[in-house]
Amino acid sequence: FAEDGLRTLCIAGKELKEDEWNSWFREYTAATLLMDGRVEKMNELYEELEQDLELRGCTGVEDKLQDDVGETLESLALAGIKVWMLTGDKVETAINIGIATSLVGHHMRRIVLDHSELEGRGETVGQRLRAEVEAYLQLPENDRPPLCLVIDGHCLHDALEPEHEAAFLSCGLMCQSVICCRVSPEQKGSVVKLVRRKQKQVTLAIGDGANDCAMIQEADVGVGLRGEEGLQAFNVSDYGIAEFRHLKILLLVHGRWCYRRISKLILYMFYKNIVLVMPQYFLGFVSLFSGQKLYYEYMYQLYNVCFTSLPALVFGTLDQDVSKRDSLKFPQLYSLGHDRYYFNVTLWIQMIGNGIWHAMWVWAVPFWTFGGTSITHPDGKPTDLWTLGSVTYLLIVIVVNIKLLLETYYLTWLTHLTTVCSFVAWFFFQSIFSSVVIVDTIGSELLGSLQRLFASPLFYVSVFLASVGALTRDVVWKAFKRAFIPEIYHVVQQLRLEDEKKKKFKGEESKASAVPKQRVVKESSDGRGEASQASPGAMGSPPRGFAYTGPDPLTYAVVRSQTQGDVPDLAVEQQTVWRPGDEESPPMRLIGQALTSPAALTPGSPATMGGDGPPTIGGVGMTRSSPHAQGRGSRVDSDVVKR
Repeated sequence: FAEDGLRTLCIAGKELKEDEWNSWFREYTAATLLMDGRVEKMNELYEELEQDLELRGCTGVEDKLQDDVGETLESLALAGIKVWMLTGDKVETAINIGIATSLVGHHMRRIVLDHSELEGRGETVGQRLRAEVEAYLQLPENDRPPLCLVIDGHCLHDALEPEHEAAFLSCGLMCQSVICCRVSPEQKGSVVKLVRRKQKQVTLAIGDGANDCAMIQEADVGVGLRGEEGLQAFNVSDYGIAEFRHLKILLLVHGRWCYRRISKLILYMFYKNIVLVMPQYFLGFVSLFSGQKLYYEYMYQLYNVCFTSLPALVFGTLDQDVSKRDSLKFPQLYSLGHDRYYFNVTLWIQMIGNGIWHAMWVWAVPFWTFGGTSITHPDGKPTDLWTLGSVTYLLIVIVVNIKLLLETYYLTWLTHLTTVCSFVAWFFFQSIFSSVVIVDTIGSELLGSLQRLFASPLFYVSVFLASVGALTRDVVWKAFKRAFIPEIYHVVQQLRLEDEKKKKFKGEESKASAVPKQRVVKESSDGRGEASQASPGAMGSPPRGFAYTGPDPLTYAVVRSQTQGDVPDLAVEQQTVWRPGDEESPPMRLIGQALTSPAALTPGSPATMGGDGPPTIGGVGMTRSSPHAQGRGSRVDSDVVKR
């Protein structure tokens, strides 16, 4: 049974005399009441009792893997996650499972630590581990094969000793995968604890049985499978899933989304409060640091509650930089979290600097238009401090909410609604405090400020200039980074946009092919009329494709001048444009040549295509028909391919 890969359970027993049982049970009862060394004493009594047993029978249960286990482990490996398999199976069975799940590849060099083999050699576990690490590090980096460490329970017990744990961990970390066989539940927890203690890394443990509970509880994140082995692992876990393949969605999709959203939200919280507080400090330079407040007290307290909370809540809940499909298709996106791309000290400093920059704009523009002795109304009265503070406060609400929109990729109606609600909330409370005096301390300072602001043209000019000036840097920087120094998620987003364009093109083409064909009669060479079927698109206009649907005047003029006018009238002759599936078309041959020869797409260099190369102008290749094909009824092939 065991050689066939079944989970084998041997059933044995023996007859005990009553005196033997009573004596053993008294010792066992006393051992269960010990405060120190209780487990060790109980194990000794078990070993004492389980001697000279007679085999009564055995059972073999097939342990089938769930669906997509191998695909899930491959995706986790591509995401930069190291996978260690801790199992109670024997070495041969564990290796077979590793091969079936792509955890062990045929190209890997296996380091197998078997207790009986090491005893025969007279070698300790620590010596073997150190020898493997030294031998691997002496190889050149380009010649180092991927490693797989396989270790059984006896060797693992020695490897977890304090004098050998460093060598075991070093060997395990340089391996692509680690398989621990014949492991007890206590050893599973010890391995996870060792990695957490020595490496200071975030660990995740997943299991489906009661023997996995110690490992799940010891890890930073515990995932329990609701399977056939009960609910013990499911009940003690942080997250419970039904199948192993759901782990890929949990980590690569929701885990990455959540990490990115929380990271950006933490930085945004620092940023938006910097924008709020810094104008108050700037006021100190013109008020001799007298302690005068710039904002109305009650409006100031509503900043994080009413004016910036809803957009941040929607962003932290719904934002997605790439779709679920692309997150699963490109597991490498998950490695951005390992590299601390979304949250690090540099980003924090940049966000604080960005907040100070925005605070300078929202303070300086209103101060130079409404502050001091500036006359903003026809009545000649200067603006008071509370009106200046109201303009500054409005600009802060506008800038920080639009800044969050710029950081949002997944724009929905809820995103726009919450942003508009933030502006409406400012107008609502500002109109209340500027129109009604509730008591002497509520509303008296802002009385009439909103009406006076809306009556001044400088108010609208200041809001526009300050908002555009503050946010222009963010827009330009994002456009520059996406165009010239893109990140991996920018590339994935661009691929998605191109796929959507292709789907849209195919949809238009399918609609065009569904139009009823017209019956056309043309005169043949012998004077007889021949009937043919043609779609309306083929009658009046050239077919649509990835190239130009019509002749490009500039390119056509340049080619005509270079070829001494030996180019037919593209407006009259019919074009042949490449479509998907046309393997013999000239553009496909040109692209194939370009992939093997970069010079094919270099401006001014000929692109070899079955002999004579077409001329290239600024990286655009043009092909035309041969001169002998200019007879009656012939077509001119004019294909334009962008590099």
